[in-house]
Amino acid sequence: MEKNLNFISLRHVKKTYSEEPVLKDITVNFPTGEFTAIVGKSGSGKSTLLNMVSGIDRPTSGEILCGENQLHEMNEAKLTAWRGKNVGIVFQFFQLIPTLTVLENILLPMDFCAIVPNSKRTQTAKKLLEKMGVSRYADTLPTLLSGGEQQRVAIARSLANNPPLIIADEPTGNLDSQNAEEIIRLFREMADEGKTIIIVTHSRELSECADRIVSIHDGNIEGDTSKAVG
Repeated sequence: MEKNLNFISLRHVKKTYSEEPVLKDITVNFPTGEFTAIVGKSGSGKSTLLNMVSGIDRPTSGEILCGENQLHEMNEAKLTAWRGKNVGIVFQFFQLIPTLTVLENILLPMDFCAIVPNSKRTQTAKKLLEKMGVSRYADTLPTLLSGGEQQRVAIARSLANNPPLIIADEPTGNLDSQNAEEIIRLFREMADEGKTIIIVTHSRELSECADRIVSIHDGNIEGDTSKAVG
């Protein structure tokens, strides 16, 4: 996919919590089909930036644009609908619902957003689990899976409504090196298939797999480097 059109853009975004500035003046573009790693020390503003991009949180000032959508001006209902259609989120601690089976966890965002036709939801969910290599656990509770397996399920869930943007906050932070390598490979494959991927990470291996590295320090963008991926 051509990587010159911006999927989402931030213009002079600032975010303050209790009069403490967390993002100071962020202007950055995230092109369609690009894999971006956001890096920086703890407390630098990485996760807050991710929350701005995903519509989980709102800027104190500035603009967030996705095509013709001005996210910073949307009410909560419109922002929730936009996020359900456009964003898949992968959490560090998986955030799978323990009382639902693996398959039911994948079906939940489909039922919530009603983008996938009801008649195709189970088939779609099973295909996603198969793609992630965990289809044999469809009827299993997620607490019985290993950390790596749970993260694969979480990635499958993020793809449930086929969103164009996937974001992840430290997705390999709780995994051993072997499972982390497999998760990194899955993100790389999704980017190669045309998804826009934005990941906050401390992992050197994960950042090296990205097309671009954005560095944040004390609420400001310190570096922005694009590179060829071999």
